[in-house]
Amino acid sequence: MAEITCIGNILVDIIGGPLDVFPNPGQSTRIKKLNICAGGCGANTAVALARLGVSTRVVSKVGQDMFGEYLKRLLASEKVIIDGISESQDFHTSGTMVIVNSTGERTFIYYPGTNEIFTIKDIDFNLLNDSKVIHIAGTFAMDSFDGLQTTQALKRFKQMGKITSLDTSWDPTGRWLEVIEESLPYIDIFMPSLNEAKKLSGFEDPGKIGEHFRIQYGIPTVIIKLGQQGSYAVSGDERLFMPSFEVECIDTTGAGDSFVAGFLAAKLRGFDLKTSLKVANAAGALCVEKVGTCGNLKSFDETLDFIKTQEM
Repeated sequence: MAEITCIGNILVDIIGGPLDVFPNPGQSTRIKKLNICAGGCGANTAVALARLGVSTRVVSKVGQDMFGEYLKRLLASEKVIIDGISESQDFHTSGTMVIVNSTGERTFIYYPGTNEIFTIKDIDFNLLNDSKVIHIAGTFAMDSFDGLQTTQALKRFKQMGKITSLDTSWDPTGRWLEVIEESLPYIDIFMPSLNEAKKLSGFEDPGKIGEHFRIQYGIPTVIIKLGQQGSYAVSGDERLFMPSFEVECIDTTGAGDSFVAGFLAAKLRGFDLKTSLKVANAAGALCVEKVGTCGNLKSFDETLDFIKTQEM
């Protein structure tokens, strides 16, 4: 049984750093750390949810190759349910080379692979009957599924009585609202980053952005991820800014996905908006304390303990 199903891009992340200056062509340089781990919004969010004690399924696509097998083994080792992962004989598993600089910021070199051909036909809707929440992770990173197919899937999830959630990634094509607009009325919880939300709404201020999506598209809960500044929420009559927690930032990879997992895990447990934002901010903060897509993220109770120590 999976309380939450994450539908989204999964890939292999090869993470190296710190590196502030790239070598010229034909030259080489050295870095101090190199890791390989699962990446992509779908994998990151699913693993973070599992660490927070939520039974989680991931629905995605990999190639029939060593990276695909690696991803399935790693996700299973994190107690993520992988029966929703399909395979392609024609495309390789997606992958990203991630270069981390001395401040923890990242540069990505991306091979889309199977994420590019994932479609609604790869979703076994019968598998999702046990999930209360269906979260679409990484819109704009799944070329075939983005747009019309996402809308079709969200409509069906609503017909199934599911709570729907969606998190965006950066849109390298620059189409933004053209891709996602038809999907917005079928989303219960919308969680873009501030920069993504600016592109989608045309507004700069988080408050105006939240009101825009609530009024224009009827989205019940809009959460704007503000990075180091924290987060801002519009939900019903509530308007709430939640400042971030101060931690040493080692690697920001997956911080936004951990934030999303923290919020969904808290809401699933019945916490109010304020507490859910605190948990989300704490999950994001713990993520950046170590290299990797989930960093130092711990169990739900340990995350609550972290909040208590930060507020003392």
